[in-house]
Amino acid sequence: MKHLVLLVLTLIFGFALNAQNYSGGSGTTADPYLIGNKTDLKYLSENSGQWNSHFKQTTDIHFTAADFVSGGDFYNAGKGFRPIGNLSTIFSGFYDGDRHTIDSLFISDNVTWVGSFGGTGGNASIADLAITNCNVSSNNMVGGLIGLHMGTMARCHVSGSVSGGSKLGLLIGSVQGGNVFDCYSKGSVAGNYHVG
Repeated sequence: MKHLVLLVLTLIFGFALNAQNYSGGSGTTADPYLIGNKTDLKYLSENSGQWNSHFKQTTDIHFTAADFVSGGDFYNAGKGFRPIGNLSTIFSGFYDGDRHTIDSLFISDNVTWVGSFGGTGGNASIADLAITNCNVSSNNMVGGLIGLHMGTMARCHVSGSVSGGSKLGLLIGSVQGGNVFDCYSKGSVAGNYHVG
């Protein structure tokens, strides 16, 4: 009996820990993972095994300078926020910003595919999301929202600055067969070539 109680408590504790990865949800179309704070966003950026799931942002998220200095939750050896999607694993899921904002995001790296979303696959969808006052810099295929875009983006906008080597854009660094609907950007872009 003692072992049965211990097993049940272990399972309940395990489910509780799993549920705490996000503010709620199970990652499906009907029940997306809920992104309600910076901790949720950090967990998403660090867990590529879930980049094919469904997500919904439930509030505006604001970064501060303290998040990105040594000792801050997003310091990352000075590189700042880890992009969601990279050369190893693209983001192929669905992210519904629900008309919310991610403000003052900072990324400074020297790699390819850099942005809030580093790379999105053909089945990916990002909608109703604003990236404001971003500061993103890297080497190649760099955007405030997406570094390399192959999916669908709708009703998104970006403000801030993007800089780096080549294939740079405030909204998207490089588009390779994706769709973009009703999106815009406002800010500055600086690089060597293929800058827009």
